[in-house]
Amino acid sequence: MQIEIEKKLKLTDHDYNIIKSKCIFISNIINTDDFFDTNDFKLFKLWKKMRFRNWKPELKIWIKNENKITIKSIEYNNLSEINDELKKEWLNIDNLNKVLTVVTNREKYKINYNNIEYIIDIDRFKYWERYEIEI
Repeated sequence: MQIEIEKKLKLTDHDYNIIKSKCIFISNIINTDDFFDTNDFKLFKLWKKMRFRNWKPELKIWIKNENKITIKSIEYNNLSEINDELKKEWLNIDNLNKVLTVVTNREKYKINYNNIEYIIDIDRFKYWERYEIEI
């Protein structure tokens, strides 16, 4: 289990070009996310997201955040832990159906600012001319 805190922003092409010129490129990867839920989207309604990212399991449970600036979540990447969490909702992975597949191109950059290294993930979704950035 891990705790994730992130901020997501939408970028213009201009913003994207500034990041490319100011930051150090780390990597580029294509992510395929297969999302699973019940037929009535029970997990989604409970602020839980079950997916296989590049065929690796992940259950993300969003923590409601009063500041609405960042997104906090608990992530489980171990199948046993995932099933333990799903059991709390009377579910297991075998009860879930694939409901959506999303393909993204993720570019990873880094920048040092005030002696803190920041990792920046820029996602470009396959079917839209839209960027999303995570810091």
